[in-house]
Amino acid sequence: MVSWILSESSNSNYQKKIQFLIFLAGFSLIYFRYIILKNIFFFIFIFLFLNACGTSKKESKQPPSGAPTYKIIAEENFHNDYKAEFNNDSTYIIVYYSPKSKLMSLNPPLRFFVYNIILKKLIYRDNLANGEVKWKNSHQFIVTTIPEIVKGNDEENSRAFGYTYDVITGRKLSDLDRNK
Repeated sequence: MVSWILSESSNSNYQKKIQFLIFLAGFSLIYFRYIILKNIFFFIFIFLFLNACGTSKKESKQPPSGAPTYKIIAEENFHNDYKAEFNNDSTYIIVYYSPKSKLMSLNPPLRFFVYNIILKKLIYRDNLANGEVKWKNSHQFIVTTIPEIVKGNDEENSRAFGYTYDVITGRKLSDLDRNK
């Protein structure tokens, strides 16, 4: 249609003006589309950036307010990497670090605490290089440590190291030694 209008017109200046206006209209449509799309993408990018980098209210990962206090202490110290063992009459609990990934260390650290359920009180805490903790009876627990350096002597390697602790008296009773 444009070429028909141009062929009908005898004035070449008129044809050049029409061609220029058509070119300008086409160019301006393309340019405005580019500007609009560029601005839309710019605003989307800014929106996503601000949402990703903006300050957000962090939810507290603490147990609910009705949770026992030993769980709150365990969450603060061990996050979700802990196990708990009650004694026979459920008056005391040992909570110890138990990493989910056993590949982290061949000798994971022994970190634990003992909590009195009745008094709602932390009564003992210890950190050792390696070992295990378990209840001996309702008021004593045994901490067995594993030496980091194994000696060539079988007699020396068969010994268990550690201690027994009485939660009622609050004292270490004895050092462990299987050969005694």
